[in-house]
Amino acid sequence: MIDITYLKENDLLKYFTGEEQENINKKYKYTDVYFGNNSFYREKNPDKKFIPYPIDVGDLINLHKTILKRKIFTIMEFGLGYSTIIMADALLKHKKTYDSLKKKPFIRVHNKFEIHCIDTSKYWTEQFKKKLEKFPDIQKIIKIIITDVHIGKFNDRLCHYYDNLPTINPQLIYIDGPDPKDVKKTNGFNFNNPDITAMLGDVLFLEPILIPGTFIIVDGRKNNAYFLKNNFQRNWKISFNSNIDITTFELQDPTLGEYNTNMLKYCNINIIK
Repeated sequence: MIDITYLKENDLLKYFTGEEQENINKKYKYTDVYFGNNSFYREKNPDKKFIPYPIDVGDLINLHKTILKRKIFTIMEFGLGYSTIIMADALLKHKKTYDSLKKKPFIRVHNKFEIHCIDTSKYWTEQFKKKLEKFPDIQKIIKIIITDVHIGKFNDRLCHYYDNLPTINPQLIYIDGPDPKDVKKTNGFNFNNPDITAMLGDVLFLEPILIPGTFIIVDGRKNNAYFLKNNFQRNWKISFNSNIDITTFELQDPTLGEYNTNMLKYCNINIIK
């Protein structure tokens, strides 16, 4: 049995239906065709009911803890789902703590307590929005962009980019999208093959504007994580966690100045001078 104590203690089970909670202990792999949102299965079985993958408790707990520990204000997420809701809950818990401070830190964050999600699926986005109607508090802080993804290059290497990104500078970037099948083809080549891995290049495009202390979590997608590792141009601390299959990157450039230093102090992140 999967331990859901943390979900109970932090009142997170309220976000999941009874059926979703029952599915927590179901085992799955990304190739498990039992779950109808597997894109390659979906193409061959268009009449089957679409259901989400079971809740990945380890991933959700890690995200929730990370946001509270690092005192995250703004999140950019590639691919929405259960993670979006849990991260939004963590943002609200941080907001409650932050609002109670008698003396707030002298920092500059324009999009406080917002999560901006980029997704390609109109169907899943509509299903997700229906779920959010039951939770107006988190609904208010979740901003969604539906956009296409096209093949491109970075340093003359194959990757793909979303057509539309939010104008924000997040402290946390979570990568769990896109579905490779949703990448539009170029020169006859596409990602519509289960042997070809997703290769998101958007964070490489954004790297110059990111602030020291920025934290990136890549969920699975190890090939994509290697691509980022080999192409980032700034000073990143990289960690692999095989227990929950994630790769993390922390930007450890020297502080940019007073605002950045104050932010790092508030978030209990090591300051590099």
